[in-house]
Amino acid sequence: MIIVRVGTVPVAQYYPMLNCPKCTSARTVKNGRIHNGKQRFLCQECGRQFVEQPTKKVIDPMNTGTD
Repeated sequence: MIIVRVGTVPVAQYYPMLNCPKCTSARTVKNGRIHNGKQRFLCQECGRQFVEQPTKKVIDPMNTGTD
């Protein structure tokens, strides 16, 4: 973990070992948790939110998200 500071205040905690699945950037930060408690991350390059090991479980088979 790398902590970036401005003065004495930490600005962000980067996790360089966890790359964004969309743009492959290493500039990811923790961004809360999903409904089942898994850690959610945010890519600061492209804005994508993701979890480290998604289950790809379809919650509602009638709504696949493709319109």
